[in-house]
Amino acid sequence: EVAAGTVNQAGFLEIRTTTTADNSTVAQLVRLVEQAQTQRSSSELLVDRFAKVYTPLVVASATLLATVPWALDPAGARDYFYMALTLLVLACPCALVVSTPITYVCTLSVAARHNILVKGGAHLESLARMKTMAVDKTGTLTEGRFQLQAVEVLDPKYSRGDFLQLVASVEKCAAHPMAVDLVAAARREGVCLLEDQ
Repeated sequence: EVAAGTVNQAGFLEIRTTTTADNSTVAQLVRLVEQAQTQRSSSELLVDRFAKVYTPLVVASATLLATVPWALDPAGARDYFYMALTLLVLACPCALVVSTPITYVCTLSVAARHNILVKGGAHLESLARMKTMAVDKTGTLTEGRFQLQAVEVLDPKYSRGDFLQLVASVEKCAAHPMAVDLVAAARREGVCLLEDQ
């Protein structure tokens, strides 16, 4: 069975489809994006809780501001009525309540158009707190063309050369594009692989 998005590095494949378009990987991704857009993040839930308390308070304050002065002094009621309308317009949390979900829906849609699937607003929020990301998705997130950019050895017992020698020696028989580049990078730096010595 061949999954959608499979990269054939070399050779010939003869493939027969076994599923309908409704059950394809692309259709599943569309369903996941739609499902992600319905999941609510902690920010959205907080805004909703805030609006449930704040909105009635603003409406009640505006109602009191428009009616109490009118009952006490009908001559000056018109100014208070305008003040009540101004309060409603300025204090209304509509922008906050509407902007949060719109931001997430727009972000999820743009990400999906760029072939990035995010499972909802909560996961978008976690991206903002992320410090490090490790990815190994050749052909999905990349085009399969790699080049070693940096090596950071965390164990002081090993030098950069020692580390490259170990990694490249393990990966020298692999056909994965990352493995091929690791071996090539080690050889470019003059590192002798363990079997090559």
